Amino acid sequence: MEKAIDLSQFKISHFNSSKQIPAEHIIAINGLKHLEIKALSDKRGADVMLDSISHFSEHFQQFLTLTLESELIGFVEFTIVDCTIKILYIVIDRSYRRRTLGSFLYNRLVEIGETIVLNTGVTTGSDIRIDAFALPGDRGAKSFFESVKAKGNLIVMSKYLPRTES
Repeated sequence: MEKAIDLSQFKISHFNSSKQIPAEHIIAINGLKHLEIKALSDKRGADVMLDSISHFSEHFQQFLTLTLESELIGFVEFTIVDCTIKILYIVIDRSYRRRTLGSFLYNRLVEIGETIVLNTGVTTGSDIRIDAFALPGDRGAKSFFESVKAKGNLIVMSKYLPRTES
């Protein structure tokens, strides 16, 4: 593991929609997301996970971006469903991984999560939680979420049914 770096040189910004994000960062986000999806594509369950994520596209997506000077290093794309923050993507540029930046970004979401949920108009007496997706064979994702004290709560078991000729 590489040595942790001085986190004070990085800036985290919250955006209530992708329309607020500078255009050059949207391009970087789309590039990082594309690389991540490509890396996941050969893992078992990726199609089911990506399909599940796509169902949240009708929800209002928000972002935390992580920058160093003006360069986008990573982001969290998430949405609020009732009292739950659903992380759709959390991605750190591969050249900056294993330096605590993912944890730094995730922990910032934890710090501001209640405010974000309550600002959506949800009034709650229930607990606010953060949910994220991880594939069964993606040891890196599972290790990351375990390192930030998230616990695996659900594995979706799937079986595709044969198609009948009509």
